[in-house]
Amino acid sequence: MFLSIDLAYSENKSNIYFFEDQLYKVKILANSLEPFTNEIRFEVVVSDKNNNPVEDAVVKIRSVKASRNETGWAYALNTPAAKDIYSTILSLPPNGTWRLSVEVNSTMGKGTYPVKEITIPKETRSSLGGWVFFGAHILIICGGVVLWKESRRIRNR
Repeated sequence: MFLSIDLAYSENKSNIYFFEDQLYKVKILANSLEPFTNEIRFEVVVSDKNNNPVEDAVVKIRSVKASRNETGWAYALNTPAAKDIYSTILSLPPNGTWRLSVEVNSTMGKGTYPVKEITIPKETRSSLGGWVFFGAHILIICGGVVLWKESRRIRNR
């Protein structure tokens, strides 16, 4: 069984997925960290079909770029305070559509759960920042010239 819920999280969009099969009940939260970065936080809650936490799982977030068959992965780790919650941050290169999935492997078996595709736009460099930086340098240099001329005028009096 699969259920997806889209939530508004600040300016960004979060996706929550629920999966239930004969091995696991899996809840996945996928959240973009910032609107203009390529980083996605994943939090995966893993329990067995009786809602008992699975604390010994190896959770891997897999990514496949649709156009070039590039692959990558990130391991999600749990903490002693929350042994059934596995989390990681996945950083994806720009300019492409990525198919994502969560792979859970434990002594109970292996399960793979698909997550919605994500498109990372092509990086654009901002020329505005360069112009502001250049303009600030020109103002500083002009200010120095004005101060030098005024000091010469006052000294020649």
